[in-house]
Amino acid sequence: MEAQLHGDLIIEDLDEHYSNLSIKTLRMLKWFSNNCPKSRYLIKTDDDVFIHVPEMLRYIQSIEPSAPAYQNYVGGLVHEGRSPHTWNSFSKWYVPSALWREAKAKTSSLPNYVGGPCYVLSAAVVPKLIDASLQVPVFNLEDVYVTGLIANEFLNIELQQIPNMYEDRKSTRLNSSHITIS
Repeated sequence: MEAQLHGDLIIEDLDEHYSNLSIKTLRMLKWFSNNCPKSRYLIKTDDDVFIHVPEMLRYIQSIEPSAPAYQNYVGGLVHEGRSPHTWNSFSKWYVPSALWREAKAKTSSLPNYVGGPCYVLSAAVVPKLIDASLQVPVFNLEDVYVTGLIANEFLNIELQQIPNMYEDRKSTRLNSSHITIS
């Protein structure tokens, strides 16, 4: 009823599972590219994340759309040098050793990536991510796949740390995050 009344739901034929987040995100990027031609930015966020909207708007409005950096803008909370969870098969961030070897045989750490709870993409970079995804094998960790393997490594995009953005994992709700920009 919500979709019929407001037209604000996107329904995909896909199993709802954490391991499908990479595919869901690619579909979101494709939907955005096809349906939001006048948008300058896409803010991808989880449903349990708080964004201080006035501060986020102030920040993204400070990025000049004519600047070269806008063409490849991927920003958020940048993670560097993290190791994959290859030892705990009960973790939602678990990466089977065989998959890890296939994705990153040359190093023991994840590529630099922007954390999945919230990141910002310029509209100009979205089609590049979609096209590159056809050449980069799908990886089960969505943020590592989209912003790390595709954007950072394959497309050589420099990830941008959004000033004053932080993640608070001390929340009372299990597995929730609060991303704040102030």
